[in-house]
Amino acid sequence: MTNLSRDYIRDYYQMPNLKKGLKVTYRGKTGKITGFVNSYIKIKTDDGLVNGNVHPQDEELEIMY
Repeated sequence: MTNLSRDYIRDYYQMPNLKKGLKVTYRGKTGKITGFVNSYIKIKTDDGLVNGNVHPQDEELEIMY
C-alpha cells in the first residue's frame, strides 16, 4: 500500500523525486519522511514532537530534495 500511496502523490502532486528518508522542515522543525498513507506524507521531526500525516500541499511543509 505504501508504494501505491507514494506513486499517487508523485503523480498527482507532481513530486517525482519523493521518497522515504528525505529531509523535511515542518512548522520550523527538521525531520524526515517515514512513509506514505493514502494521499498524505508521514513525517517524524528530529525532536519527536511531530509524528503524523501531512498533506503534500501543506504550506508549512518543505521537502529538501
